[in-house]
Parts: sequence; structure tokens; C-alpha cells
Amino acid sequence: MATGKWLDPNIPKAGWACINIDDLGYPAATCEMCEVQVIRYVHAMIHDAYPHQLECGCICAGYMEEDTQRARTRETTFKNYLARRQKWLTRPWHTQSWRNLEYLNANHCHVSVWPDQRGGYAALVEHRPTGQKRYSKRFYPTSDAAKLAAFDVFLRMSMI
Repeated sequence: MATGKWLDPNIPKAGWACINIDDLGYPAATCEMCEVQVIRYVHAMIHDAYPHQLECGCICAGYMEEDTQRARTRETTFKNYLARRQKWLTRPWHTQSWRNLEYLNANHCHVSVWPDQRGGYAALVEHRPTGQKRYSKRFYPTSDAAKLAAFDVFLRMSMI
């Protein structure tokens, strides 16, 4: 690590924490720590002794938090989540035409998406074994947008 902020004695080199990871869709940013690597997956790093958040690549993030395996695992888990989320829309959703409703049963959960009266879509995720239900708090412009919002709730509920 002999480039960018790694050479700055005023910037901590260890003890950082990752607070978020984001996908830019394609390699579109430069790691703010090494200032060399072009990155797609951005690890947002913070440190108590540094006033700014740094957006870094996986390798620099691993060295900054002193655990390269944790950074690799975090990025792999995030990539797997994005792939599962994308496949969620291609799953075979069933329809009840008389109610204008789409639904899916998976991992002990029943997920429903339907048009609301305001022209948007709403969703419900029900965990069958516990009876716990979560209705969408807002309405979505498309059926797919409602399904993707339900996916995140589904993931949490299916782990119960």
C-alpha cells in the first residue's frame, strides 16, 4: 500500500469500520484510500480519528479494518444478496385474476402484491408459522417495485 492516502501520516491506517456497501452497477469510482483502484462495490469506511467517510474498494477496506477476510466475505455476501434480489422477480409468481393479485410462497412465507386504489402497488409478507404479517408502509409505482420491497422483508422473516 504505497499510494494515495496510505502515504499520508495524518490518516489512520487501521481501526476503521465499514458502515455500508453499495453497488455502482459497473466500475465507476476510484478507491479513496489508495486513489488508484477503480471500483464497482464501494465500502463506506469510518474512523473515530478521521472526520470524513472514505469510499473504498474491498482490498483497502480489508486492510483499513485489519481483517481482509471480513471485507471479502462482506462483498461476497452483498453480491449474493443482489443476485437473489434480481432472481426474485423471475420466480414463478401466481395470479388471482379476480382479485388482481400476484403471490408467491417461499420459505414458510406468503408474499402478495396488488394494485391499490391510487394507481400504485402494495405488498404483504406473512410468515405462516408465526402468523406475523408486514404490510408495505408505502405504495410503489410498479408491481416489480413492490415485489423488490417485499423481498427485503421476506429475507428478514424467512430467517425467523
